[in-house]
Amino acid sequence: MKRKKTRKAQELKSKKISQNRILNSSVFLLFLTFIPLFFAGLFQGGYFPWEVYATLLLSLPVLFFLLHSTWVKNGKIKKSGADIAILIFLGVSFLSLFFTVYFHATLTEFYKVLLYVIIFYAGVNFTKTDYDFQIVLNGILLLGFILSVLGILAFIGVHFHINNGIFAFLVSKGFVQGNRVASSLQYANTFAAFLILPFFIAFSFAIHRKKMYAKIVYGILALIFLIAFMLTESRGGIIVLVFVWILYLILLKGRDRKEGLAYTGLILVFGLALAFLEKSLFLPVIKNFGKRVSTLINFLKGKKSASLGNRENMLKDSLKILKDHPVFGTGNGTYQYVYMKYRSVYFFSKFPHSIFFQVLDELGLVGGAAFLYMLYKMFEKGFSAVRKKFDVLSVGLFIGLLGIVLHAFIDFDWSLMFMPLLFFFGAGVLISRIDAGEFVFAKKKAETAQKRRQKKNSLAKNTIAISVITIFLFVLFIFPFAGASYDFRAGADQGRVPWQKTVSQYEAATNFDPVCAEYHYDLAHFYFSVLIPAASSNPQQFVSNAVKEYESAIKHCPEFFLYHFELARLYLQIGNKKAIDEFAKAVELNPIDPGGHAALGFAYLNLNNDTVMAKVQFDEALKLDPKNADAHLGMGSLYEKTGQTDKAIEEYKLAIKYNRKNAYAYYRMGVLEEKNNLPQAIRDLFYAIKYNPNLTDAKKEFEKYGSIVSILKPSPGEIIKTGTSSVLTWASSNPENVSYYNIWLIPEKGKSVSIKSGIPGKTLSYKWNVPKTLPPGKYRIRIYAVNPKVMNNKKLGTWLYYAESGYFTIKEE
Repeated sequence: MKRKKTRKAQELKSKKISQNRILNSSVFLLFLTFIPLFFAGLFQGGYFPWEVYATLLLSLPVLFFLLHSTWVKNGKIKKSGADIAILIFLGVSFLSLFFTVYFHATLTEFYKVLLYVIIFYAGVNFTKTDYDFQIVLNGILLLGFILSVLGILAFIGVHFHINNGIFAFLVSKGFVQGNRVASSLQYANTFAAFLILPFFIAFSFAIHRKKMYAKIVYGILALIFLIAFMLTESRGGIIVLVFVWILYLILLKGRDRKEGLAYTGLILVFGLALAFLEKSLFLPVIKNFGKRVSTLINFLKGKKSASLGNRENMLKDSLKILKDHPVFGTGNGTYQYVYMKYRSVYFFSKFPHSIFFQVLDELGLVGGAAFLYMLYKMFEKGFSAVRKKFDVLSVGLFIGLLGIVLHAFIDFDWSLMFMPLLFFFGAGVLISRIDAGEFVFAKKKAETAQKRRQKKNSLAKNTIAISVITIFLFVLFIFPFAGASYDFRAGADQGRVPWQKTVSQYEAATNFDPVCAEYHYDLAHFYFSVLIPAASSNPQQFVSNAVKEYESAIKHCPEFFLYHFELARLYLQIGNKKAIDEFAKAVELNPIDPGGHAALGFAYLNLNNDTVMAKVQFDEALKLDPKNADAHLGMGSLYEKTGQTDKAIEEYKLAIKYNRKNAYAYYRMGVLEEKNNLPQAIRDLFYAIKYNPNLTDAKKEFEKYGSIVSILKPSPGEIIKTGTSSVLTWASSNPENVSYYNIWLIPEKGKSVSIKSGIPGKTLSYKWNVPKTLPPGKYRIRIYAVNPKVMNNKKLGTWLYYAESGYFTIKEE
């Protein structure tokens, strides 16, 4: 008898140990799965390429343990019931690699889809018990709480004008868009879509828990998510939230439904009370949101709205893309590279504000059908899970996932990989609650000692095989991750480190990921915009390198207008007639861009002296945008070339009217006005130099009559004490043209103060006794070079040129 009891106790103990091992194993695997989710959520939703590849790398342990814990240990992976649909979509994503207009973008998107599938099956297979299920839900709540708190803190910083500490940091990092909360997800609308999921999970926990303190905790969490949601002021978000909230209450049963209705009423009462008590905080939010809703209603009635109208046009333009690429689309992830060719309004967005239309354009009708079929099967199986193992938590998860998808159909939430990553994982966790069978990789047989040895060897081989697969993917992802990291750091450090280091970083990016057009373009653009203008003697090497990198970008992504346009600008600058062909290609790929037509007109005019074709392009640019400064500048050049001086000046004036800092228009207008209105010509030449110090022709023309002044002391950041003497020094390129100098002190705020007037033209320094009565603060010095003999014009004054120092600080003695 005692032996039987002992044996039973040992069996129970062994069973308990086994259950604990399974429990600990599940918790560990779910923790691994949350690592890439948390990373993507906290780092801008996976917006930048380095974040995408970092998320992929962080997901590799999930893949390893998914295969190891199922294939190696059990010889099987749990089915979902939506497997064929998911694998079809994965297959279409792979097939897209052979029909894409930009291979690198499509390859990256394929990696993303592969990750979504891995995360989905991790959710299906790692969530084995109710305890695991609740761990996952609480993990989502934790992430939602972190993002909500960060977003609300950023809102507080903006609303109460707090300019230091974490408030200033969050505001500077884009956690708010104006007054709208975006948190770490870049866009307020996307953050609103995300919050739908944790809100319904927290709401469901408040109903599910029996103990009052637990209900209160989860109720507070739900309120935090709802407050953060309202601060996003998302119109689409509130429409989706109201719709799925009603559906949520319908799906609940019995006591859960009654409790859900009661809590809904409490939330409404609490919201009204909070809005009443904190009018200064919430009233502006409510009013602004009301305006946005009113705009939506009026738009639906036929009234124009720039934002909503542009979205409508983008969806219509998407059908044009589909018409040209109906079967397999342009390639997954390529929308932003082809959209310019098809847009009907001068509006740019990387995504068409609808995941469905994006999939249609990028994967064609085949991909669109596969995408819809996949979503249908996933929600079908998810709903089956809700019915089969009904509880309020399953309903909350199902409704939250539905809200995420519905919002993605009316906005571009899924452009951030975090959102589909969260959806696929949540769907897998929900479907895990039903038994859909298993993929069997190894049949179980009666085991002899020899077979156990063979099995052990087989398991070891399988483990090695899985390790090899994981290492292969690590190597596959680490190179593009390194490339993206170097490119990101080069852009972030630009201007703060020596140019050689920036070039080295960009070159490292192109070496690690040579088929990425963006990295070649970034390097070329750095040569063109920074190094070539700064090269005083021999910029030819930089020019050659820039051309080479632009051509590499075009080779890998020939359908993106920007690469052709920038190469054409470089060709135009060095007088290469290839500029015409590149500008023509840019116009073909971006036909409604007035700047492109104006640039092509300049190329015809300056390289081929073709006034007829130049006028055609300038006219087209002005037809697209009558206020386009570049087109008016081009027409001015055209009239100047044909001897129509008065018309040229009028066009240059229009160019300046529509672009107040148009240095070249000031320069050409100054040259044309020299004979008839010298003071005005000098003033125009001054502004040409002021707005473009590298415009050497304007400098030469100006120095015939004036002098370019630069302040040497005080230096920026210098500290000067009141009651002391400070020597102000400056340089003058042509002192003979200056009658005298006037020096002014300009505070950061307030009126300017005259320091000294009438300093002789050949004097280049002045000893300034800083008054003790001067208020402490930040100041600049401004020095006017004056010549009344030349500038004898009451309207314009007598000064030829002025220069300003950087800000320095004046402190009390």
